[in-house]
Amino acid sequence: MGRHPVVRDVHTNNQGDSNKSADSQKSHLKFTEKYKLPFPLISDTEKEIIFKYGVWGKKKFMGKEYDGIFRTTFIISETGVIEEIITKVNTKEHTSQII
Repeated sequence: MGRHPVVRDVHTNNQGDSNKSADSQKSHLKFTEKYKLPFPLISDTEKEIIFKYGVWGKKKFMGKEYDGIFRTTFIISETGVIEEIITKVNTKEHTSQII
């Protein structure tokens, strides 16, 4: 199964590619259509999956601290085994990071 570039926060490759974020399902549908993504974007507005994966916490930007999602990629096999975790996601080079 091929891998696709991560376009949001948490990416999985389990039984087809999928992507999870706290954004609404409506925003995901619009994004999927705009970029013709070959995998679903799964809305996690309650942050259940995000908390389970440990990718929510304190962040800093321009001297201010706030709670937010850590841009992280999980490469998960078709059998559900996490094969790799990328915590230093380079958005411009991310395709080469996951291939």
